[in-house]
Amino acid sequence: MSAGFFGSYFRRKMKEDAEKSGRKPEPSAPKPPADSAPVEKKESQEAPVGPSPLTTLMRDALMMALIQARLLTTEQALVALQQQQANHPNVPMWRIAASLPGIDTARTYEVAAEHLGFPRAELSEESPSPDFVKAVIGLLNPEQAVGLIKLALVPYEFAMDPEKQEHTLILATPDPSHPKVQTFVGDLGMEVELR
Repeated sequence: MSAGFFGSYFRRKMKEDAEKSGRKPEPSAPKPPADSAPVEKKESQEAPVGPSPLTTLMRDALMMALIQARLLTTEQALVALQQQQANHPNVPMWRIAASLPGIDTARTYEVAAEHLGFPRAELSEESPSPDFVKAVIGLLNPEQAVGLIKLALVPYEFAMDPEKQEHTLILATPDPSHPKVQTFVGDLGMEVELR
């Protein structure tokens, strides 16, 4: 809807209200003659205004989930947004927030992984067993083994389907959505699931 629409609508409504109450309608601004040339509007020199920071936050479902889980305050989320816009436009806002002082980084990564659809791996002293981890690392070439360790990927289990003779290596990681993890897993040359 244009400003002209609202202006003419309100002038008409004011005229109708004045007629109903018996008052004389206020004179409206003179209209240009029909045969006159249209007046050119000057373009604004101001920069276009984007959505407010709060609107940007509200559109980020993961950031809202972190705020609702009370892992972030709105103020911390706004700091993360500011840092993202100023220095890290290609880094997800939740990752920046997880690195802020006073944030429970491990829990933030856990909620992010859940929100992004990654199943949770329940690690304990017994699971996965050290023998299993060593056996899987022993199956990899040295470069892959080093990559596994550098990216904090823990061999968790093998999911096997004997009928189809297929297996999937399940790796546990605190950050299954990280691009480096995704690239590494894609380059392993086997079926892998991240948790």
